[in-house]
Amino acid sequence: MRKLQLSNQKQNTKQESAIQIKQIKISWIIDATQYTQQNEFEKQESDVKEINQQDKTTLLASKFGLCHCPGKKLAKGRDGKVHDRDLRVDVEQFSSQDNVKTIICLLNDYELRSIGVDVKQYQKICQEKGITFIQYPIIEMSVPECKSMDQFDQEVIQFIINEMKQNKNVLCHCRGGIGRAGLIASCLLLRFKIKNKWSDAIQLVRSIRDQRCVESKKQETFVQQYQNYLQQKQL
Repeated sequence: MRKLQLSNQKQNTKQESAIQIKQIKISWIIDATQYTQQNEFEKQESDVKEINQQDKTTLLASKFGLCHCPGKKLAKGRDGKVHDRDLRVDVEQFSSQDNVKTIICLLNDYELRSIGVDVKQYQKICQEKGITFIQYPIIEMSVPECKSMDQFDQEVIQFIINEMKQNKNVLCHCRGGIGRAGLIASCLLLRFKIKNKWSDAIQLVRSIRDQRCVESKKQETFVQQYQNYLQQKQL
């Protein structure tokens, strides 16, 4: 009987461990591998007359995705579920299984702490795994606090583009990878001219990630304003 109990305990422990380390789902919004060399990624480089073969190759080998925050620990999340993630395991899986090289975190230190994530530990783990960690806080349900669209385009969108041109898979997350992260993804689709209309960009993100993506009217308006900015700049 005791052997049976020990066997059951081991089995339960394995099951609990498997549940705990179940990999976070990444929604790949842009997968450059699906585009031909004559693709929309080239068109966004309006200031460059020629893109050599090497640049084409790197563009064709990179991805941009969304996910919820790794390492989340909550007794009861907004989805009604218990979240007991392991930050190190999550980041290691991003690195080993998804070849993520850059993480853009849209949460500030306080919001990270509120869901059980220590930003210094997060940065340290990313550094150990060779992942570039960028923190660009956006208040929940709100939009980037930038002085101008030029600043947003240069600091965020162009940064992502440059990372992807270096054959780096880029991962962006907020709390749930829906509202704020969805805004960034929608703007990136417009910048790459994968979509030319703001509403179509948002709809594509929603179809891939979640129908709630770009949660607030304020966020939708920001994406629309970014489209206007691109048109004015002829980008």
